[in-house]
Amino acid sequence: MTYNVSDIIKSAKQIADLENSNFISWNENIRLINEAYTTIHQKMINKGDFTFTDEILISNKEQPLPENFYQVLSVLDNYNIPVPRYSIGMNDSQIWYKLINNKIVLNGLSSAKFSYYTKPTFLT
Repeated sequence: MTYNVSDIIKSAKQIADLENSNFISWNENIRLINEAYTTIHQKMINKGDFTFTDEILISNKEQPLPENFYQVLSVLDNYNIPVPRYSIGMNDSQIWYKLINNKIVLNGLSSAKFSYYTKPTFLT
């Protein structure tokens, strides 16, 4: 089933008995629907749903994050073993990754598979 944003807003106005009313502006409707969509998007991520995922191969020690990056799902080495995120106390002889200045930085690896959740789409 597919809905247009305008259909959702029209249905919400009918339920609230606000048809043919400008009590809530179009911009406010768009803001509210995007807040609701972002909340649902995050709740699905929190539940472990993989609907909004993508992956790339990192082939350098430092690589810019994808434009649609939202949250890290996993970083796996060439043997599909999880790579830990850098934490204080780790040193350069250990394998880790960190996110810094819109880049993913690998230490101790030349390549890895980076799985991530994508940004929620802005609805108009």
